[in-house]
Amino acid sequence: MPWWLPMPRPPRTPAPPWTVPDADVIFQEVTALAARWDNPATTPADRAMLKDQLRYLHGRAQWLANPEQRRYVQAPLDALWQKALQL
Repeated sequence: MPWWLPMPRPPRTPAPPWTVPDADVIFQEVTALAARWDNPATTPADRAMLKDQLRYLHGRAQWLANPEQRRYVQAPLDALWQKALQL
């Protein structure tokens, strides 16, 4: 095989975890962010950090290949964005 071509993965090697996001993991992370956002003890600095995490999750959700999974994750993301933009 020429040196400029990428090496194929061995057949039993799993795909790297960063190649495809998991809809259930994103959903759990969004749910946890929403709970932290609704906590009355959350400071404005914490909310700024939560917005950054929300941006990150929103970007990961766009990479979901299945449109049904994307809608499943997008609904709580949009709801949390609405809360975040009200302040």
